[in-house]
Amino acid sequence: MQMPTGVDVAPDGTVYVADGVNDRIIEFAPDGTLRGEIHNVGAEALLRPVNVAVAPDGVLWIADTGHGRALARGSDGQLLKTLIAPQGEGDRKPEITDLALSGDGKHLWVVDNHSHRLVRFELSTGAAQVFGKKGESLGELNHPFMLALTPENRVLVTDVLNGRVSKFAATGDPTTSLYSYGVDLGQVYRPKGIVCDAEGSIWVSDSVLGVVQVHDVKGVYLDVLRDEKGLPLHFASPLGLAFDTSGILYVVELTQNRVARVRITKNPKARLPLTQPKQEVVGMQARSCTVCHLEWMEPLAKNGRTELIAPPDNPPELPNVSRSETCLSCHDASVVDSRRLVWREHGHRTGVKPPDSMNVPSALPLVDGKIECRTCHSAHANGQFQSDVATAVFLRAQNSAGELCIGCHQDKTRGPKLGTHPTGGMPWAIPKPIIEAGAKPGPNPRELTCTVCHMPHGSQNDHLLVMGTESNQLCMTCHDQMRPGMFREGGHTEHPLQPVVNAEQKAAIEKMGTKLGPGDKLVCLSCHKLHHGKGERFMLAEELTDSKFCINCHSGKTSVLETSHNLTAKFPDEKNRLGMTPSTGGPCSSCHMFHRYARAPEISEIDPGGGKCITCHQTGRCAGTKTLGVANHSKTECVACHDPHTTGAGHFLRTTGSDLCIKCHADYTSLRGGPHDLRAAASSLPLRKGGAGLGHEGETSFDKSNECMACHRPHGDERTGLFRVAPAEGVAQQDGACLACHPNTAFMGQSSLAAIHPRTGKTLSSNHGLPTVKSLDGNSDVIGCRTCHNPHRADGSVSKFVRTATDKTSGLCTACHTDQIAIGATSHSPAKLSDAGLATETCLPCHTPHGNPASVRDTLLWPKSLAAAGSPPPGMNTSDVYCGNCHNQAGPGALPLIASHPVVAMFNSVDMKAAGYLPLYDEKGAESPTGSLTCRTCHTPHGHLPDVDMAEKLKNLPAGQARAVRLMLKPFTPPNVCTTCHGADALRRFLYFHDPQRRSGPLTDPTADVALRRESR
Repeated sequence: MQMPTGVDVAPDGTVYVADGVNDRIIEFAPDGTLRGEIHNVGAEALLRPVNVAVAPDGVLWIADTGHGRALARGSDGQLLKTLIAPQGEGDRKPEITDLALSGDGKHLWVVDNHSHRLVRFELSTGAAQVFGKKGESLGELNHPFMLALTPENRVLVTDVLNGRVSKFAATGDPTTSLYSYGVDLGQVYRPKGIVCDAEGSIWVSDSVLGVVQVHDVKGVYLDVLRDEKGLPLHFASPLGLAFDTSGILYVVELTQNRVARVRITKNPKARLPLTQPKQEVVGMQARSCTVCHLEWMEPLAKNGRTELIAPPDNPPELPNVSRSETCLSCHDASVVDSRRLVWREHGHRTGVKPPDSMNVPSALPLVDGKIECRTCHSAHANGQFQSDVATAVFLRAQNSAGELCIGCHQDKTRGPKLGTHPTGGMPWAIPKPIIEAGAKPGPNPRELTCTVCHMPHGSQNDHLLVMGTESNQLCMTCHDQMRPGMFREGGHTEHPLQPVVNAEQKAAIEKMGTKLGPGDKLVCLSCHKLHHGKGERFMLAEELTDSKFCINCHSGKTSVLETSHNLTAKFPDEKNRLGMTPSTGGPCSSCHMFHRYARAPEISEIDPGGGKCITCHQTGRCAGTKTLGVANHSKTECVACHDPHTTGAGHFLRTTGSDLCIKCHADYTSLRGGPHDLRAAASSLPLRKGGAGLGHEGETSFDKSNECMACHRPHGDERTGLFRVAPAEGVAQQDGACLACHPNTAFMGQSSLAAIHPRTGKTLSSNHGLPTVKSLDGNSDVIGCRTCHNPHRADGSVSKFVRTATDKTSGLCTACHTDQIAIGATSHSPAKLSDAGLATETCLPCHTPHGNPASVRDTLLWPKSLAAAGSPPPGMNTSDVYCGNCHNQAGPGALPLIASHPVVAMFNSVDMKAAGYLPLYDEKGAESPTGSLTCRTCHTPHGHLPDVDMAEKLKNLPAGQARAVRLMLKPFTPPNVCTTCHGADALRRFLYFHDPQRRSGPLTDPTADVALRRESR
């Protein structure tokens, strides 16, 4: 226990003790063994309970003083009832210090100490009635503390500073008082505990006199509790009293942290009751003085004694009035509860000698060279006493702005320039959370004083701080309001908030004499010393000069001192945003501060990492010779590639060679060893600075360690972009690097390898997955070299860098031309054409993306060489000239047994949008409703989409359908051009149009050589 106050005994002998300093009720068995602790009632936590009362039915009532309420606890520990007293005058929070249940169980009486009153609750409704007010007259109270009810339900309450026991009727009407103010028998000086025994006698404890006195049931004074020798039995600051059912008295001894059990026997030779109570004797001193000055009470003032007390020691250097025990007589919760702050938690301890370096002013007297209460306190100093001993602090000096503290702690007031946290005016009022934690602002709510941060009479925190610093609570409470955003999580903060330190950093912090938070996390006080700091006005634990403060924890960054980023030599006067130079703040201060950037970030696409590097690297700044152009590595912050602290890899790069590039572009490492790995061929490259007349500007890289830099550079300008050369006029920027070495492949150039594929088209915006380049005006995406070619392929000499494998290059075309994907299931598939000895890359031989523009038709990129014969084979329409180049007697695709439709005037009446539409073509190959039947009337050279998945199903198809798929016949759905003239029989007759032996019914063959061709087969 720590300074217990109240006690009560249950009918079964269980003893409950209020241990409010520890926020609990302690439960003892009848034999005195510890049974348990009560910290909560149900879900409600206790706060500084001062007393308890056990009802006849075993319900435990608790005066939950810190919360200003009464709680009823059942035997199962659950909360049965909560009663909260109404607010006092001026919205004063109730301070419930004791309670008692009426004999009929209908009412609960409680003491509201701070509001000097009693409150009676009607338990059935919770209604409250208030009795009493502050004063000395009958019915008035001055810090009532504990109460008891007589068998007639009369209320008796110890009236601490009035020095009496006040008595009220069951109705709440004041009736009389017991005892008088004094130090002799029948008098009380600090009445605290009170209880009625089974006979109705009234027992009262006095914490200063140390005795328990008793009146009979009629209020007649009987005697003081005496020991076996007949002398007054003295206790150590007795407070709460209680009787058990056997008549044993329990006395709480505050300063001995215990409860005494006293078995009472009546002495047959006891003194006769006093026929008349002693009169109040206070000599020449007012009660307002003797309430503290016990030695001024009569007869003590004349060095006399009473049966209860002898004159206290009162040497001039340590008078009784200034001793700790005198202060405790009021600060034990009976007037003010300072037990936790002053007597439990660490604070300005008494009996401590100040360090030799401290010069204590003579106005603050020491006792034998040691600090005592009187060093700082005196009731007669500076005239501040406001007649309320509960709130007066009796300081020897004015302390509204920390004057008293500064009297001794002069080294804590040197000011910000000398490393001390400033006091005085603030731009904001002291935040509410810090006041609620115990801060004591001065009269100006915007003034920072010593007692805003420190609690001289005790604190659970180091350095007597009102709030902890282990997670920056105290610092952040003020600074997060004064400078919002400086101390928040996120990318805007310069130094990380609360990182876990490594072993080197932990050792550095220990060496500086600062502290870490839980889990070895960095806190404010790891770097700062608020009263003996260094580093200009930043209150740091170490000097900033030469950046040794930073290097203590970041020794791995010392390499920066040997680089051009150490501005000490070339730019010693370069100031950061706080006016610090490399000389005053150290080299690190040029780029770094602790809670904000050394320079205000200039957000830009040039430095998307936060705009920190370009604060120096731009024209007109200290690093103006190393400026960045508008074209830089996209969406990459500078420090992703550069380490500003070292030049080991050159140009402050993080590593050498292409290893830096492949950290992000690992899929491009395939070029190593391939034709575009120019490291081995760098000396024989055709391109040199100036472009060698090719219309390009730039130069290739001869850095044998980085193959990427032959074509690229991460920092370019508007002309070059991220490539090493600038494109020629009329060339897309991303094509410029390709054409620098492959000028004959330029789009629509005069070369047999010119790129002739259209650069735009209706499918270009679809999800083809191929990269595009920006048009010259930069407003649209167009096809460029990289759309079809992958310059990073290792097998480029074989694949021509085409983005698909050599045997599947049609897949590149069908990525955009998705409507032609069915060709793979037809006789025109790349595999079939390759078996016939034809070139099949990128849809050859019918189409060519590279060639001389004069040798390729604009339509469909058909090579004109396919029509070299100038006319189709016999029996074929002139528009079939491109089909006939392969499908002839000597070609790779031999002609079928053609039975061509007669060349007659025809008219196609089928709507071209109909499902069975078969087109007619004129002699120029154009589709026409009055044209003739051609190859393309019935055949589609790419197959059609329903046949895409037919390849695996061909073996299960009827022979006729399988033939239709293989021969790329269009869907033969009537009505169409065939059924228009030939009716329902057209399907049977035309399914085998070119095979007279299999078709049914005669057809006239107008060609003379059909029979010969048939015979030859």
